[in-house]
Amino acid sequence: MYKPVVWEYARLNLAHTFLSKRKLSQLVGGGTVHGWDDPRLFTLNGLRRRGIPREAIHAFCEAIGVTRNNSNIIQPQWLDLATEQVLRDRAPTFFALVDPVPVHITN
Repeated sequence: MYKPVVWEYARLNLAHTFLSKRKLSQLVGGGTVHGWDDPRLFTLNGLRRRGIPREAIHAFCEAIGVTRNNSNIIQPQWLDLATEQVLRDRAPTFFALVDPVPVHITN
């Protein structure tokens, strides 16, 4: 007889954020935020409305990895880093001086 194997993994703990459905539904139901896709929430739809590309979300998940330890608290700066790395290749960057000030250097 086949005995299935059950693997349990830890939940994603991001510092300074609410990720539990109970707390998020209180925010949505109470009118504090404007739905599940509010950019202030760390839901997938909220992250997409914030302008984070899906490749950055995938890179973030690959970077933090999968663990069985529940005590891992991930800093949200890791998501910012993954977003910056993805957008660095995709978005052109420019540098401009609106009001240049002449500087004279002697010796």
